Amino acid sequence: MDIFESFQKINEQEDFYRNNVEVSVEFESPGLDDDQYVDVLDNVELQYSIDIEERSWGIKDIKVSLQGVVEFDIIIRSNLPDEEGKEKVIPIRIDFSDVTPEINWIEGSGIAPAELHVLVGGEGKVKHVEVDFYYWSP
Repeated sequence: MDIFESFQKINEQEDFYRNNVEVSVEFESPGLDDDQYVDVLDNVELQYSIDIEERSWGIKDIKVSLQGVVEFDIIIRSNLPDEEGKEKVIPIRIDFSDVTPEINWIEGSGIAPAELHVLVGGEGKVKHVEVDFYYWSP
């Protein structure tokens, strides 16, 4: 078996794609104080599948499904001088078998996720998830 066949077999075993995306977080009201802000230090890797519904005349529909679990920390920091250095870390966990995100299609290159948007309620509970997906437009 040559190296090309090996790579092809590896790719055929995975039923999903992966892409690193930026994360934006908003807090449900009432949430942060006016002097506080949220930091997300890292991008996250999203796993997703693409299902294409075909007809004899062409592609009828394309659906994307997110898979797996995404975990990251958000850090709440203060702008007040007397609270400099004080921060609160809140772990966020999104299990896509329990959460169906809203998909926003944006013009771009290929079909791939671009950004993860998370609305967080009290105690770090995830209330709403949206994902911006690029789509190719000739």
